[in-house]
Amino acid sequence: KFIREVTKMFCENYKVKQFVTYLHNYENGKYLEYAGFVKDKLIKYSENSIGWSNRDGRTKRKPVNKYRYIWRNK
Repeated sequence: KFIREVTKMFCENYKVKQFVTYLHNYENGKYLEYAGFVKDKLIKYSENSIGWSNRDGRTKRKPVNKYRYIWRNK
């Protein structure tokens, strides 16, 4: 309920077409679906992918597959 209400309040003050967020593939995302987000697709990283590890101060680790969820303003 919190995410749904905050999304609604944010859109009342700003022109927003959509929100995009990502969850690890082991998370179920039911709270996002309840808030109006739709599971878009599974983002798969290749073996050679470095993900966000190329940024300063980031810990080197292997990227994990994630689901992308999208909420579109009506």
